[in-house]
Amino acid sequence: MYNSGHYERSNRPYAIQTALALKWLKKVKCLPIMNKVNRFFLFCSGVNLSMIKKSPTENNKYVGIGATVLFTGLFAAIAAAYAFFVISDNIFVAATIGPLWGLMIFNLDRLIVSSMKKTGSLKTDLLAISPRLILAIFISLVIAKPLELKIFEKEIDDELIQISNNSIKQQAAKIDSTYTRKRNE
Repeated sequence: MYNSGHYERSNRPYAIQTALALKWLKKVKCLPIMNKVNRFFLFCSGVNLSMIKKSPTENNKYVGIGATVLFTGLFAAIAAAYAFFVISDNIFVAATIGPLWGLMIFNLDRLIVSSMKKTGSLKTDLLAISPRLILAIFISLVIAKPLELKIFEKEIDDELIQISNNSIKQQAAKIDSTYTRKRNE
């Protein structure tokens, strides 16, 4: 199955492939590190570890969910830190509030994901995922606005200068017309 560290397709059952993969990982000394990472991702997913021990086929699913929850919190922290840095121009404020915001989002997302149960009814399932959808929309707005402002900062500044110049020209024209009228009287 493994030849020089490269994966080859096999007709072996999945359990045998997994066992051979684990044997290979032990051989290259990756397993202790991977076990710690997997356990951390399982913690992030909020899954009951005794359930994973009883049903190891669900391991990859919950590792993926945990990684998603972790990176949601991480990106929320980065976005919040950046947004507060842009707003306050103070690195201390950004470095304090950003991680706190990320932890809050991480914990909320973990709670929502771990409490979701699949019922089979579309209406009930949609109702169950609605808090996560609302959170996702909220996070996307928090992330998108500061990013949008930074990406288009030059164009926004140019437009503000143009608006300011037009306003100055209008005021100058108004002043000129007022003085012209008073001179002609």
